[in-house]
Amino acid sequence: MQIDYKASLTTLIGIVEQARARLLAIPRDDIQAVKKSDNSFVTRADKETEAFIREQLLHHFPNHSILGEEFPSVEKDSPYLWVIDPIDGTHSFKHGIPLYGTMVCLLENGKPVISIVDLPGIDRSYAAAKGEGTTCNGTPIRLRDLGPEESIADEVISMGERLQFVKGDRVDVFDALMQNHDHTRTYCDCFGHMLAAEGAVGAMVDFNIRVWDCMASVLLVEEAGGQAICVGKRPDGDQLRYDWVYGKPAVVAWICEQQQLVEMSY
Repeated sequence: MQIDYKASLTTLIGIVEQARARLLAIPRDDIQAVKKSDNSFVTRADKETEAFIREQLLHHFPNHSILGEEFPSVEKDSPYLWVIDPIDGTHSFKHGIPLYGTMVCLLENGKPVISIVDLPGIDRSYAAAKGEGTTCNGTPIRLRDLGPEESIADEVISMGERLQFVKGDRVDVFDALMQNHDHTRTYCDCFGHMLAAEGAVGAMVDFNIRVWDCMASVLLVEEAGGQAICVGKRPDGDQLRYDWVYGKPAVVAWICEQQQLVEMSY
């Protein structure tokens, strides 16, 4: 049975609001950061946040599957899969930099239909349901594409960290944009994705990221009037890593043309 997207988003907003309060209540001197096998950090906050969200999702949507960054998958015979990144930008969180966030989305047959990216450190929460548009703190947002008299040269293009492009064997894309576009910056993680959803940056170019790092952003950008294009994917154990370009359609198209990036299914 197909779910009600709007009602399910309302439920998810309530869950994420509770998760935010719990996360912010954890003392800064008790985050207990350790390195995982892939050399990334995980903290007490990552684990507790994901555990709480999983518990709530299983309560409200008992027949749905769950995939999260920190714990094993919950697999059900269902077209619906919840994808959770409890803290995207854990390295920033660990250092007290407020540009981290919780990302949760629901995939229906592999496509995002409900999404939230919550940025507790700067008090912004982005939400979208398929066909309902994107909001920030409850207010609808809509990015504006470039007009005929506006120049892509004036747009800010954001990218993830250079090491991501190195590991994905696409450092050529990072270096070319840095060298050839005057306003290229590295606003990384979900913060950069939401700048693209707002239209504050012309595009976000984020390579070699996992499903929980990207899927919530796809719907939020698209429902805000932007474009999200997968331009690469590669195996990473039993998961995949993806290359994405999000943002204003004209800027996304220009980047793909300049870097010879081709859209593919995800």
